[in-house]
Amino acid sequence: MNNLTLKWLLLGIPVLGMTIISYPLAPFVTLFAHNGWLPSWLQWFQSYDNNLYGGNDWQLDHPKSYFTWWGMTRWLWRNPAGTFSYVVAGVWPEGEVRRQGDPLTTNTPHGHSGCCHTQVDNGWLFNYVRQWGESRKCLRVVVGWKLYYEQDGGVCRKPTDRKAKPAQWVLVAWPLAGYDTTPNTMT
Repeated sequence: MNNLTLKWLLLGIPVLGMTIISYPLAPFVTLFAHNGWLPSWLQWFQSYDNNLYGGNDWQLDHPKSYFTWWGMTRWLWRNPAGTFSYVVAGVWPEGEVRRQGDPLTTNTPHGHSGCCHTQVDNGWLFNYVRQWGESRKCLRVVVGWKLYYEQDGGVCRKPTDRKAKPAQWVLVAWPLAGYDTTPNTMT
C-alpha cells in the first residue's frame, strides 16, 4: 500500500465519524442558520461551496422548499460534513496531473460510461461510471479526492488562485445514480 492510499484511509476515519454524527444533528444544526449560512462554529457541517439553500440544481429541483428548515436539513443529509471533508481531509492538489483511462467518464452532464484514474503528487481520484442498459441510471464509484477541476484543466491551481479550492475527500459507491442521457454535442 502506498503512502497516498494510507493517507486517504487514515483521513477516512474522522470523515466517517463526522458523517455519522451529521445525519442526526442536521435537523438541529439548521436551526442556527441565518439566510442559509451557519455560524463559524458550525461551518464543518455546511457545504464548502454552497450555503444551506444548496446548489443551483438542488434549488431547481426543490423550488418551494430549498430555503425552508426541511429543505436545508435534506441538503445537509445529501452533503454530510461537507466543509470538514474539504478543509480537514481534503488536499490542495500539487504537481503535474497524470491521467489514465477515459477522462470523459461522468454520469452528468452528458453521461459517459468509463473509468478514469487521475493522479497528482499528493492525491488521486478513481472515477467509474457504468450506465444500466439504456436507462437513466448507472453504477457510480468515486474514490480518493475530487480532482475533477484538475481533470478539466490539466494544471493544479495554487491556493492563491481565485478559482482554486481544495480537493474534497470522497468515497461514493452508488448503484442507482442518475445518468444524463442527453448527447454531448461538444465532442
